[in-house]
Amino acid sequence: MNASIHALVALDPLDWGEAALEFATRPGGGGAERVTLFVALTGPTAYALREYAAAEGTSVNETGDVYIEQVTDRLCARGIEADGITTVGSDVAAELVAAAQSTGATLICVPAGGRIVAPKAIERLAEAAGIPLALIPVGSRTAA
Repeated sequence: MNASIHALVALDPLDWGEAALEFATRPGGGGAERVTLFVALTGPTAYALREYAAAEGTSVNETGDVYIEQVTDRLCARGIEADGITTVGSDVAAELVAAAQSTGATLICVPAGGRIVAPKAIERLAEAAGIPLALIPVGSRTAA
């Protein structure tokens, strides 16, 4: 019997930033049946969320929650179980490891390029996670 794949996916709200999500959920990629979305509300990846929050007069936390809800709705429509978490910490690599452990993820997918996890922290993330880590090249969008 095959073990089901539960992917922890670090999202970047930019359109190309969802390449890690597409990899995690496509057959032949991660093939995840369950996805936990991870959205950092600080750092470079939160720029689009902060801009949107300011324009709408909402908090970045509310905007992050709405973004997760929209993505989980898309995944659920495809039959993929999904939930999400946001973080405001300064050590995203450590928070990804903690999230993987607390959710029982069996795979971590992160867009490469350093916007979510600094290149110097990738090795530390890979070692500490204890599960496979997929670094997805920025701009590698494929049909999911």
